[in-house]
Order: sequence, then C-alpha cells, then structure tokens
Amino acid sequence: MKKKLIIVTSIFFLLLSACQKEDILIESASIEFGSLENPADRQLHFRTTILDAGMEQEGINYEVRFIIEDAYIVDIVGSEVLRVSETFDAEHNNSKRAVETGVSIGLMKDYNIDEIKKIIEKEKVVFAEVYSGEQVIDRKRINTFIENIQPLVDINPSINIEKIELKTDESIDIFKKAVFNAEKDNSVIEITHPKHSFALEKETYYIWIFNENGRIMNTRDVYSSYLLNDESFKEIKSYLSSTDINE
Repeated sequence: MKKKLIIVTSIFFLLLSACQKEDILIESASIEFGSLENPADRQLHFRTTILDAGMEQEGINYEVRFIIEDAYIVDIVGSEVLRVSETFDAEHNNSKRAVETGVSIGLMKDYNIDEIKKIIEKEKVVFAEVYSGEQVIDRKRINTFIENIQPLVDINPSINIEKIELKTDESIDIFKKAVFNAEKDNSVIEITHPKHSFALEKETYYIWIFNENGRIMNTRDVYSSYLLNDESFKEIKSYLSSTDINE
C-alpha cells in the first residue's frame, strides 16, 4: 500500500510539473543574419516566440535571455548571455497570447557566416530561456539559422583566382593603404567572380579592377564590399599593369 501511494504521489507531481511548465513555454527560436527590410543589415538577430497560456497566480512576470556556450560565437557577439530588455507580465486565468521577442546585436569581429551556421545547426551551444528570478521556466536549444541576405559573390572553387604576390615594401604599402582607405559600399547586390586575390598579414582579400573603379572584399565576409578611393585605384591598376597581371 505504501509503495502504491509513493507511485501515485510521484505521478501526481510529475503531472503537476508538466502542467506548470506548459503555462509559459518556448514555441520556437531561431537566429537570423541580416534583414529582408534592410540590405545593409549585418546583425545577428536572436528571436523567439513564447506561448503564454496564463498562470493561476496573478502578478507573475518573466524575462527572456539567450545563452551562448560556444567560444567562437561568444567572441564575435561579445557576451555569453544576451538578455531581452523587456519584462513580461504573465497572462492570468484562461487568457492566452504569443509573445515574439528577441535581441539584435552587431558582430564585434570578423566573422564567417558558414562557420556560425554550422555551429548553430550541428552543435548544442545556443539556447533560448524563459526565466523568472532564479527559476528557469523553459529552455529550448536553437538549431535554426536563417540567412536573410545573400552573398554578393558566389565563389566557385573550380575557377582559378590568381594571387597577387606582394614581395616589396612598396607593393605592400600600396595595398595596405588601399584596404585602410576603402569605403563600404551598400549599393551593390551582386559582383562578378573575382579574378585576383591578395594577402596582407593574416587577412586575404578579393580584388576587382574595372575601367572606372575598383573594389575589395575580405574573403571571410562575402556579404560586404568596399570601394577603393581614386588614388588607390590608379596605383593598383598601374601596379597590375607593370607586373604583367591581367586586370
């Protein structure tokens, strides 16, 4: 009899716990790169939808945060925990609602979107949490990554990209100055496949030299391109001509 009572009591508390958890739970969560409304957006958007089915007790509120357990993503967003600034009041009695919320954050360092996507989709390292005080009400792993913007260039590994060798101090200075003075250009939506690349220190860049202007792109960020100023455009154009490299 005592054993049966323990089993029944255990089942009761399991059911009670399940009911309490379903009062407020995370329906979905995702991470998005960029925005459909703004082509210049290069932020990561941590988003979640909370199903708030109400609490028996009035005056309950809850908050939302995103927990990051991967060193690479922490490094580029600058934090292990991203908190939604708003506090939400729980619905009462039979009321129900869906709460859509999230955090948008600019990337603090150079990034590789393919690497971010692989980490999020394959590893259990990013979570959305609903919590109240010290209590975690619900927690959901995020494994959905959405790219709202497309790369400006689709790199084909079978097409040869000629590497410009910078062997003299003069050539290094020309290309360093070009990178330093280049200005981000948000007006383009697609660029032809690059013919050339060059390396400076630990970074590698694609470079385009057209009739009227030139542009560069960090190989780790194919979503952004940078226009060369007129002086650098002319210097690099002259350098390529003098070194028998086809423009």
